[in-house]
Amino acid sequence: MLTPQAVQSPKTPSVLLEMGVSSIDHYTTRYGGMQTCIEILDTITKCNPVLDLLPEGHYTTRAFITDNDRVLVAERRKTLQVPKDMNLLEWAQQQNLQHSQGTDDFLTTISDPQLVIGVKTAVLTNFARRQAIRETWGQRAKHLNVQVIFLGCVPIMSDIPNEADRKRLRDAVKMERTVYRDLLTEELECEDSYRNLANKVKAFFDLAATMYLQTPYVMLADDDMYLQVDKLLRLLEDFSGKKPVYLGQSWNHIYTRKSAPVREESHQSNLPKAQYPRSELPPFAFGPHYVVSMDWARFISKNYW
Repeated sequence: MLTPQAVQSPKTPSVLLEMGVSSIDHYTTRYGGMQTCIEILDTITKCNPVLDLLPEGHYTTRAFITDNDRVLVAERRKTLQVPKDMNLLEWAQQQNLQHSQGTDDFLTTISDPQLVIGVKTAVLTNFARRQAIRETWGQRAKHLNVQVIFLGCVPIMSDIPNEADRKRLRDAVKMERTVYRDLLTEELECEDSYRNLANKVKAFFDLAATMYLQTPYVMLADDDMYLQVDKLLRLLEDFSGKKPVYLGQSWNHIYTRKSAPVREESHQSNLPKAQYPRSELPPFAFGPHYVVSMDWARFISKNYW
C-alpha cells in the first residue's frame, strides 16, 4: 500500500511504497501480475504494471503528482529563469515571409559524412526539442562532418477539426523544412505516430543506404538526447574497417538479464508470435540511441522495406 510519510506541500507529498520480498524471484512471483494504482476520492484514476520490462538491479524511485499543464515544470523553469520554449506555430509567425517562398525539398548539406544521425521526433509537438538540438550539439556536428536529420513522417491532423488550424500547421511545417532543410516528413512514407516508430526507423535506414553511399556509420537517437558527437567519433575510430558494427546499451549485458517479447496486443511494443515465435529476444541495443555500420542499414533496407 502507499503510506503517506511527510507532506511538505499540497503539490509534493512524500509517500512510501513497501514491498516485502527477499529476492528478485520472490519479487517477480509476488508482484509480476499486479498493478500500482492511484486512488483519489475513492476512485481509481490510474494504474500501471508493477513490472514492465524492468531489468534486474538496485533502484531509487520517486512518486510525484503533476498535471497536464505541466504547472510544476513551469514553476521550476521560472525559478531557473529558463526562457519559454517556442512551439512550431509561434516560431513560424515570427519568420520573415520570404521563407515561405520557394521549395521545401530536403537538401543534404554535407557530402559523404562520417556519420549520419537520424533523430526521431514528433513533427507537430516537438519543435522546441529540434531547436534545442540545432542550437547545441547539432550545430557542432556540422563542423565534425556529421549529418543530423530529423525523422518526422507525415503529420497526423485528423484530431484537428478546424481546416484553418490544419492549414496553419501545414504551412509552419513547410516553413521549418524550407528554413533548416533537415526535417523529413513525406520522404519517409509513414504516418507520424509512436505506433509507427518501427516504420519510421526502417524508412530512415532505406534513405540512408540510398543517399549516403560512402558513409560508414548510421545512428538513431531520440530528440530528448544530448549527444557528445566528438567523443562518439573517437569511439568509432576504434572500429574503423570492421564490419558489421552494432553499438548501444543492452539490458542483457548491463543487467545480465534476458529479455522476453511482449505478446500483449494493446502494448506499444507488441511482438506477435507469427513474427517472432521464440520466448527470448537476442541481445539488442534499446531505442534511445544506437549506431550501426552502413552494411547493416543496407541489409535492413533490402530485407525489411
